[in-house]
Amino acid sequence: MQANKQGKALLLLLIYDHFNSDDIVRFNTLLDEIRKADGVAVPADAIILGLNNPNKPEAYQGSDFASRFDLVEYNSIPAQALEQAIP
Repeated sequence: MQANKQGKALLLLLIYDHFNSDDIVRFNTLLDEIRKADGVAVPADAIILGLNNPNKPEAYQGSDFASRFDLVEYNSIPAQALEQAIP
């Protein structure tokens, strides 16, 4: 990844609904103390935001996964309200 030259924080959005269990293991390094993506350093000021639908039948539910995040929040907005907000 290139260094941020504009002084703006990099946002890396991970939509875990599209990951299988092998992908989750492979990208665990994104959540390590020294973060990397496929062996490439992630800037220290980068924000990594992971989205996961725990209600999805095949969603990975291991506590080892959620424990790697600094903050875990659950969204209580009904899916229908989110769908109506899409332009």
